[in-house]
Amino acid sequence: MPKPVRAGLIGYGGQAKRISNYLKINYKKIEIIHFFYKKKKLNINHTYNLDDLLKCDLIFICSPNKTHFKYLKKFLNKKYIFCEKPPVSKLSEINFLKKKDLGKVFYNYNMRFSKVFNFLTSCKKYKIGKFLDGEISFSHLLGTKKIYKKNWRSKKSLSKKGVYEVVSIHALDLVSSFFDNVKIKKNFLSNKSIYGNSFDSAVTILEIKKKSYIKIFTSYLAPYKYKISFMFENAIIDIDDKKLSFYYPGKRFDNNGFSIHPKLFKDLRYKRSIDYKKSLNSSIDFFMKNYFDKKLFSKTQKLKALNSNKLIL
Repeated sequence: MPKPVRAGLIGYGGQAKRISNYLKINYKKIEIIHFFYKKKKLNINHTYNLDDLLKCDLIFICSPNKTHFKYLKKFLNKKYIFCEKPPVSKLSEINFLKKKDLGKVFYNYNMRFSKVFNFLTSCKKYKIGKFLDGEISFSHLLGTKKIYKKNWRSKKSLSKKGVYEVVSIHALDLVSSFFDNVKIKKNFLSNKSIYGNSFDSAVTILEIKKKSYIKIFTSYLAPYKYKISFMFENAIIDIDDKKLSFYYPGKRFDNNGFSIHPKLFKDLRYKRSIDYKKSLNSSIDFFMKNYFDKKLFSKTQKLKALNSNKLIL
């Protein structure tokens, strides 16, 4: 019998559990031989010794953001690495990875594999015209709960920019993947939760091609909201937790010459929680295919991921 592929996971939060469960169900050839977790001893293949993971073929980094770089540096170019976003926390670390990462690291921005991203991409083939304005809101009430106090996301020592580096980065990566020449014009971070000292709300203004703007709002204190809205010269794209809507063409007039609402051209049912799960699974599948095919991840993929990371520093 061929030897199983040995995997090691760093961290044991929600993401690590989701990844390990998916691997166990869908990749029978993979054996998770070690969980490296500093907080407490686990009942499943636990180790406090990071060197134990040198026996692994695959490394999954699912620890707090600030810790990623030391683990990347430890296993870089020795193992295939699946690293959660954002890869690192300093510009010097980004520059290091740009030079030293030879192609065995996959930086997971799983929204790139989402139904939302595919929908946005499909709309670009129509004559939608120039981009005019946009708004993105991602919020939920984690920061209002007592359990937030024990969560690494609430601690400035582990998550320096809080919700901005954990949630806003999804929106930033989505925008920078969809549009060219994206720059941060203004950024406002605030801490209002009584259960943590890191930033729990963020407002970011992005400039697109020096002419148009997108406002991004993310928060752990606001009621649940998942909304993406992009306005073009000849189309509107509206996305929420129930549907993906594409209004086209936008240039419509009544018999008196007054403008009327664009026609609903495409309307798809949508559920964010389902899309998140599927996009994460697709990210893992993409990573595993490259491993089994012994292919390196492209320089373009690396630079796109690191450039998105750079936006939050």
